[in-house]
Amino acid sequence: MARVSRCKIFINGAQNTDLKSFKSNSRVVAKTVMLMHKTDYFNVTPENVFTIDYAVPSGKTEFDFDSVLDGTATINVAKDGGGSYLFSNCRCLEIGEETMDNENELVKTITIFAEDRVDE
Repeated sequence: MARVSRCKIFINGAQNTDLKSFKSNSRVVAKTVMLMHKTDYFNVTPENVFTIDYAVPSGKTEFDFDSVLDGTATINVAKDGGGSYLFSNCRCLEIGEETMDNENELVKTITIFAEDRVDE
């Protein structure tokens, strides 16, 4: 299992350093269907959804996630062997409520949908 020690996000080429955490949701590629005498499956188009915890910067302009339409997001992770995730055709789905974390920072959870995902 790879250990992630650092995350950076680039949205449309602009680096955002106010990222607290990144979570890639599970990808469903098939679903089961009940038939008369057995259970079978059918393929579905995988949904690539990820969430980030965005630390709202104090004294700086907040990133406008509403403006992300057909965007590209690259998540660089410092894990064993390095690597990154490239999400294309991104659209922000949900901007969560502001919460305070253990470090007294204002944090929003942002949910983003992507049409395609490539693990590098």
